[in-house]
Amino acid sequence: MTAPSIETTHMPPQVRPLMLAIDPLDGSSNIDTNVSISTIFAVCPAKDQPDASFLRPARELIAGGCIILGPRCCLMVSFGDGTQIYTLNPDTDSFDLTAPA
Repeated sequence: MTAPSIETTHMPPQVRPLMLAIDPLDGSSNIDTNVSISTIFAVCPAKDQPDASFLRPARELIAGGCIILGPRCCLMVSFGDGTQIYTLNPDTDSFDLTAPA
Protein backbone atom coordinates (compact mmCIF):
# COMPACT_ATOMS: atom_id res chain seq x y z
CA MET A 1 0.00 0.00 0.00
CA THR A 2 1.24 3.48 -0.76
CA ALA A 3 -0.09 7.02 -0.75
CA PRO A 4 1.42 10.49 -1.24
CA SER A 5 1.73 10.94 2.54
CA ILE A 6 3.58 7.60 2.98
CA GLU A 7 7.32 7.88 2.39
CA THR A 8 7.98 4.16 2.03
CA THR A 9 5.90 1.43 0.47
CA HIS A 10 4.25 -0.89 2.98
CA MET A 11 3.20 -4.39 1.98
CA PRO A 12 1.52 -6.39 4.77
CA PRO A 13 1.86 -10.16 4.19
CA GLN A 14 -1.91 -10.78 4.37
CA VAL A 15 -2.58 -8.61 1.28
CA ARG A 16 0.44 -9.65 -0.77
CA PRO A 17 -1.50 -10.89 -3.81
CA LEU A 18 -2.78 -7.34 -4.47
CA MET A 19 -1.33 -3.83 -4.45
CA LEU A 20 -3.34 -0.74 -3.54
CA ALA A 21 -2.22 2.77 -4.47
CA ILE A 22 -4.38 5.53 -3.02
CA ASP A 23 -4.49 9.30 -2.77
CA PRO A 24 -6.91 9.63 0.16
CA LEU A 25 -7.72 13.35 -0.22
CA ASP A 26 -6.82 14.55 -3.69
CA GLY A 27 -7.64 18.27 -3.85
CA SER A 28 -7.51 18.70 -0.07
CA SER A 29 -6.02 22.18 -0.53
CA ASN A 30 -9.46 23.17 -1.88
CA ILE A 31 -11.42 22.19 1.25
CA ASP A 32 -11.61 25.83 2.42
CA THR A 33 -13.40 26.84 -0.81
CA ASN A 34 -16.14 24.18 -0.38
CA VAL A 35 -15.45 22.40 -3.66
CA SER A 36 -15.48 18.66 -4.10
CA ILE A 37 -12.43 16.60 -3.20
CA SER A 38 -11.76 13.01 -4.15
CA THR A 39 -10.09 9.77 -3.21
CA ILE A 40 -8.28 8.11 -6.12
CA PHE A 41 -7.28 4.45 -6.04
CA ALA A 42 -5.75 1.73 -8.19
CA VAL A 43 -5.45 -2.04 -7.65
CA CYS A 44 -3.14 -4.46 -9.45
CA PRO A 45 -1.35 -7.75 -8.73
CA ALA A 46 1.52 -7.38 -6.28
CA LYS A 47 5.06 -8.26 -7.28
CA ASP A 48 7.77 -9.63 -4.99
CA GLN A 49 9.35 -6.22 -4.34
CA PRO A 50 7.08 -3.38 -3.12
CA ASP A 51 8.51 -0.76 -5.51
CA ALA A 52 8.04 -3.12 -8.47
CA SER A 53 4.36 -3.40 -7.56
CA PHE A 54 3.83 0.33 -8.06
CA LEU A 55 6.24 1.26 -10.84
CA ARG A 56 4.49 -0.47 -13.73
CA PRO A 57 2.25 0.22 -16.74
CA ALA A 58 -1.37 1.21 -16.08
CA ARG A 59 -2.56 -1.56 -18.42
CA GLU A 60 -1.72 -4.01 -15.62
CA LEU A 61 -4.41 -2.57 -13.33
CA ILE A 62 -7.19 -4.84 -12.11
CA ALA A 63 -9.35 -1.90 -11.03
CA GLY A 64 -9.16 1.81 -10.60
CA GLY A 65 -11.50 4.48 -9.47
CA CYS A 66 -12.34 7.70 -7.78
CA ILE A 67 -14.71 8.69 -5.00
CA ILE A 68 -15.97 12.28 -5.22
CA LEU A 69 -16.74 13.79 -1.83
CA GLY A 70 -18.79 16.99 -1.75
CA PRO A 71 -22.36 18.18 -2.22
CA ARG A 72 -22.89 15.07 -4.36
CA CYS A 73 -21.00 11.88 -3.45
CA CYS A 74 -20.16 9.49 -6.29
CA LEU A 75 -18.04 6.38 -6.74
CA MET A 76 -16.62 5.77 -10.21
CA VAL A 77 -14.91 2.44 -10.78
CA SER A 78 -13.59 0.45 -13.71
CA PHE A 79 -12.59 -3.18 -13.85
CA GLY A 80 -11.19 -2.82 -17.36
CA ASP A 81 -14.33 -2.84 -19.47
CA GLY A 82 -16.10 0.50 -19.11
CA THR A 83 -16.77 2.63 -16.07
CA GLN A 84 -19.57 2.25 -13.57
CA ILE A 85 -20.83 5.26 -11.62
CA TYR A 86 -22.59 4.92 -8.29
CA THR A 87 -24.25 7.91 -6.60
CA LEU A 88 -25.01 8.19 -2.88
CA ASN A 89 -28.75 8.12 -2.26
CA PRO A 90 -29.35 10.17 0.92
CA ASP A 91 -32.80 8.59 1.41
CA THR A 92 -31.41 5.06 1.72
CA ASP A 93 -27.79 5.82 2.76
CA SER A 94 -26.59 3.51 0.00
CA PHE A 95 -24.93 3.91 -3.37
CA ASP A 96 -27.18 3.41 -6.40
CA LEU A 97 -25.79 2.40 -9.80
CA THR A 98 -26.52 5.48 -11.93
CA ALA A 99 -24.37 4.77 -14.99
CA PRO A 100 -23.66 1.11 -15.83
CA ALA A 101 -20.55 0.19 -17.80
